[in-house]
Amino acid sequence: MRSQLTITDLTRMHGTKICVAGYLPTGECIRPVLPKTNLTESWLFRGRPRILKPFAVIELELLRPALDRVPPHTEDWEIELAYDYRTELDLVDRFELLHSITSSHLGSVFGAGLLGRQDGSGLWIQQGTGVRSLGTIHVRRVDEVVFWINPNGKGAYRLRFEDGAGNDFRLPVTDLAFRMYLDS
Repeated sequence: MRSQLTITDLTRMHGTKICVAGYLPTGECIRPVLPKTNLTESWLFRGRPRILKPFAVIELELLRPALDRVPPHTEDWEIELAYDYRTELDLVDRFELLHSITSSHLGSVFGAGLLGRQDGSGLWIQQGTGVRSLGTIHVRRVDEVVFWINPNGKGAYRLRFEDGAGNDFRLPVTDLAFRMYLDS
């Protein structure tokens, strides 16, 4: 099924492996995945001269929901590798999209209880639970951006913030644009 996807998230995983997420015109959030391999950074450049980034709108072929998806990873859809770059949302459309998908606080995003510690060691939800693995929250306040390079040359990226419910978090950031900005 051919569909348009508005990209909202680009995340660095391991090495050049990335995770992409976005919204279909129906309002459904999906994560495009390839049937037999992983998406890598080079996929972002396939539509040259246009490079995929948040708020880009592409057209791609959705094949089927991923066969191995287990809650909370309910968003995974297998795709064909090729896509067509269509446009980029203007500022008003970006605001409207973000407003339509934003949750008030982190606890309301996943439909399952958060496990782990809020002090930077990470939070997660139990595999097999929850309604989604991705979400956008309204941050009441950003208190600290933490970035350092460890002796092995690997960067550490953290954000300390207060969500809309007044809860404080210090969590790792995997957003590709955020990391590339700090790296530069």
